[in-house]
Amino acid sequence: MLMKANPDILITGGQRADGLRFTFVDVTESAVELARGHLSGPAAATALGEGLVAVAILGGELTEPDEAFSLYMRTDGPIGSLLVDATFEGGLRGFTGKKILPGFDEAENPDMAAVYGSEGEISLVRSVPGRILSQSSAKLPAPSPLHAISDYFAVSCQRQTRIAFSVVRGLDGPVIARGLLVEHVPPAADPAIGQRVFLQLAEAMESPTFNETLEASPDPRSLFAEFGIKGVDVDPPRPLRFACNCSKEKAKATLLTFGKDELAAMASSGRNTDIYCHMCGRLHSFTPSEILSLTTGK
Repeated sequence: MLMKANPDILITGGQRADGLRFTFVDVTESAVELARGHLSGPAAATALGEGLVAVAILGGELTEPDEAFSLYMRTDGPIGSLLVDATFEGGLRGFTGKKILPGFDEAENPDMAAVYGSEGEISLVRSVPGRILSQSSAKLPAPSPLHAISDYFAVSCQRQTRIAFSVVRGLDGPVIARGLLVEHVPPAADPAIGQRVFLQLAEAMESPTFNETLEASPDPRSLFAEFGIKGVDVDPPRPLRFACNCSKEKAKATLLTFGKDELAAMASSGRNTDIYCHMCGRLHSFTPSEILSLTTGK
C-alpha cells in the first residue's frame, strides 16, 4: 500500500527509555520534481530518489544555517555517477551521470545493484560557503547511497546505527521515497539499556518486509508503534523541498568566461544560447541580443 499525504519532511526524535535516536525523512515530492527536471528515465529517477533520501538523512546532522552536506558517488555501473546535496534550510538537489539507461528503464523492477555497479568511490562533504568542514572518502564494493551513508556512520563516525530506505518507482519518478536512521545512544549510567531493543529493531530493518512498513508509515511514531516501541518523542519537524541556487545571473557569469569573439559568434548564429544547470536541470536561455550585449558590457 502506497501512502503519500504530507509534504517532504525531516523528523528527528528519540525514545529515552531505551536510548534510541532516529532520523526520518520523506523526499518523494523533491525526487519526482528533480527527475522531471532532468528528464530522467525510471532507473535514474530511482537513483535520484535513493540519493535524496541518503543526503536528507545526512542533512539531519547539520546545525548551522549555511551548512550543506554533499554525497558524491562515482561507480563502474551504467549510471556512472550521482551527486546530491542537502542544506540546513532543507533544500535538496542533484543529478546522475546518465539519465537514460536502456535495458533497465524497461524493467518493472530494475536491478539497482547492477545500475550502480560492483565498485565505486564515495565522497561525503560537510561544508559552508567557501570552506569544507569535514570530508570522508572511501572505495566501496556494491556501491549505493544506502551503503555510502551506512559506511559513513559506522566507520567515519563510529556510531551504532541502522538505516533503511524505501524508494518505490512510478512512471514519472518515485511515488514513495522515504528513509529511516535509528541510532543506539545508551545512557552513560547503564550502557546496556536498550541494546536488546535496538538489535531487535535493527534486525527487523534489514528484512525485505520492512520496506513495506516504511511505505505505509508517513509518521515515525506510527512506524515505531508497529514494533511495540512506545514513548517516542519528536523534535519540531523541518520541511524539505527541491531547491537550487542557480540563476540567470550565475549563468550569465558563466558566459562571461568566454572571449568576445566566441560570444559574437554565438550571437551571430541567430539562435538562443541555452545554459543548463547540471544540479537541477533548469534551463537559462539567452537571446542573440542578450549575448551580444555581453561583448559590450551594456
